[in-house]
Amino acid sequence: MASEKLGRFRIATTGGRSVGNADFLGRPTVFYGWASWDPSREVIPDVEAFHRRHSGEVEVASVAFDVEGPGRPMRIYAAAGGTHTPLIDATFTLCRAWGVKSLPFWIVVGADGSVLERGVAFSASAIEKGLRKKPRPAKPGKARKPGFEKPEFLLQTAGTFLSRARIDDAVRCVREAESLDPSVSLYRPQRLALAHPERFYSGAIDLTWLKSQP
Repeated sequence: MASEKLGRFRIATTGGRSVGNADFLGRPTVFYGWASWDPSREVIPDVEAFHRRHSGEVEVASVAFDVEGPGRPMRIYAAAGGTHTPLIDATFTLCRAWGVKSLPFWIVVGADGSVLERGVAFSASAIEKGLRKKPRPAKPGKARKPGFEKPEFLLQTAGTFLSRARIDDAVRCVREAESLDPSVSLYRPQRLALAHPERFYSGAIDLTWLKSQP
């Protein structure tokens, strides 16, 4: 059976440079999805260690799903001594392009852009096993409509409100995006992190409180 192609995408690095599928062709790539408001942030040092261990052989990119932009993710990345490729998805566009519904996740992609393996919790051994798979001729990915879907547009608008310190309006936008696509579990904790940053960024994430919130 042919491998699936990773859904087309174009997002930014945390430094503001735009990257897409073609930038990761030519050698295997590992993508790790995380967020500054999610326990997946604790694994960034492990992602960096994996990158250093396989430097020159495998491209490693972490994708931060943060409506606020690169500020908080970059502090976590810098604290881990990050040298792998840091990407930012402030509009959660990859939820649609890659079929992502929750965090964390990892995807191993072959040099030809075909998906070799997918997983949830970061596991160096599972990823290395995926990298050893022989890529099969990849079938084309499903065609995607150009431009944003409404949830992505709402998150873009939320980012604009945040730049103007209009937190309540940003929270409202995220809540509306959540109502449009409730299958994606990223919206709720992102919304709560915007409204109650003290529960997420003043030390460990308050998971007990998080579970009790609507």
